[in-house]
Amino acid sequence: MASVLKGGRRPLAYKPVKSGRVLSEKNRHRRLHFVEENQQANFDCVVFIDQKELSIGYDESKGLKKTWQPQGINKIVKKSTNPQKFMFYAAVAKGHKSELVRVPLGGKGKGSGTVGFDSAMFLRVFRQLWRQVKRWYPEGQQFWVIMDSARQHTSKHSKSQLAAMGVPLFQGFPPQSYDLNLIEVVWGHMQQELLGQSFKDKSKYEKKIREAWIRVQQSTIDKLVANHKQQLQKIKKANGNWVDY
Repeated sequence: MASVLKGGRRPLAYKPVKSGRVLSEKNRHRRLHFVEENQQANFDCVVFIDQKELSIGYDESKGLKKTWQPQGINKIVKKSTNPQKFMFYAAVAKGHKSELVRVPLGGKGKGSGTVGFDSAMFLRVFRQLWRQVKRWYPEGQQFWVIMDSARQHTSKHSKSQLAAMGVPLFQGFPPQSYDLNLIEVVWGHMQQELLGQSFKDKSKYEKKIREAWIRVQQSTIDKLVANHKQQLQKIKKANGNWVDY
């Protein structure tokens, strides 16, 4: 079995498929509009909320169904038989960082082998997080909350319950805006703290995740908030396309 196709103008090699997200044109325009509308916004008074999923597991195939392999050798790739998944919510803001609130994953979603996570479960978790966030601001102080457009956040039931709780959502936050919700960078710092560590015990892994979250410095979060207007300018200069932090 040859690994390279030599015909044509450029030889083709059979390589692992790299998948990635694609920014839609509609959302690019939404992002550009949001940036232009909020260049003077005070992000010192914004709470960034997001979820993070981690797992104990290993898949040598990296999710690929088929790859080229040496002829005559039936290689069996290493794969975890029962990877343990964790999902957490957290909130960050200038001067504040919440505790991690774990999502009690369980049951099955619509797809085979997926874990159910619906609006009802999201609201159970969010209420715990909201109790922390409300304590950050004296009564009467205005602040806003940014969350992404995940279905559990934007369902009719979630919207009505968030309104009933008095959650001041930052209006118009565009879909596919991972580079505008700075908690994504904070998650990256937490993952950096976990690099090089491997676990087989579920309880020890959760403990290490929480310890890694604690080690993320508030000064790091405050610096991200201080630079957030520059992030908006970078996106504007990029005509609404994704940019790095």
